[in-house]
Amino acid sequence: MARKLYRYEVPEFCLGEAFAEINRRGGHITNLSDVKDGIVVLDAEMDALAQNGYDVWLAELIARGSQSCPPYCSFCGKGENEVGRIIAGPGAAVHICNECVLVCQEIIEKGEE
Repeated sequence: MARKLYRYEVPEFCLGEAFAEINRRGGHITNLSDVKDGIVVLDAEMDALAQNGYDVWLAELIARGSQSCPPYCSFCGKGENEVGRIIAGPGAAVHICNECVLVCQEIIEKGEE
C-alpha cells in the first residue's frame, strides 16, 4: 500500500503518546513544528489504512483530555511501561527516558552533535 504524508495538529499534552502511536502503526514523523498555543503541528508518513485508524485514535485521545495521557519520552516515544524511568522536563511538557539519557551521555562523551 502506498504511503502518504499527513498533517496533524496535536495538543502538546499528548505529543509523546501521539508519536508512539504513529510508530506502532508503522509510520514515522517527517516534520515537527514549534508549539504554539499548546498545539504542535506534525507531519507523518504512513499508509492510508493506518492513517484512518490513527485519526479515530487521536480524536478519542483528545476528547479524554490531558489526564488520560501518561508520560512518554519526547525523544524516542516510548512510554513509562517500556523503559526503566521517565523524567519530566520544565513544565512537564517534555520528558526523557533513562535509555535516551544514556544515548545523550554517549554523544556528549564522544563530542558528537
